[in-house]
Amino acid sequence: MKRVVAALNPNVASFEASCFDGQYITGDVTAADFASMEAQRRLQFDQTEEQQEENNRSRLALQSAESGAA
Repeated sequence: MKRVVAALNPNVASFEASCFDGQYITGDVTAADFASMEAQRRLQFDQTEEQQEENNRSRLALQSAESGAA
């Protein structure tokens, strides 16, 4: 992709394409960060139905409180 863009416009030396090449401009995103996020997602999906229900009720209560304050 970067080669195609450079061929189309030689004035573009580089651009942010981390979603394609994994090179993040902040320089502080690591493979360990992605592994941690993946582990958190897996834990979320591994919750029991009862835990998921409790999380949903908490979110609804928070949303209700926020909408009442507006």
